[in-house]
Amino acid sequence: MLIARNAHLDSITPDGETALELIAQKVPSALEEFTKRLDKGIRLEDPENETLCRLDFRRLFSVEGLKTRDTIGDVKVFLKLKGTPFMAVLEHPLVKVFLQL
Repeated sequence: MLIARNAHLDSITPDGETALELIAQKVPSALEEFTKRLDKGIRLEDPENETLCRLDFRRLFSVEGLKTRDTIGDVKVFLKLKGTPFMAVLEHPLVKVFLQL
């Protein structure tokens, strides 16, 4: 539900865990929903016969036009996925490019 409702997945609980970390540990079946959210962050366009790929990194933390905030997302949220089924998210093209940059 948090992913589908565009929650900020790098938000931290009072115990110091991120929303994504909690989801990864407690609801591993949500991986598919998160992957869909990431897929929406990649758009292929072909203006005037030139291929153009647009990457929307806001999909990693929040969604354009919904619940946006001024602070930048915390990349450490992805490092906490080690040992969870969500570790596969690190292979998603949007995440790989974000981490590379």
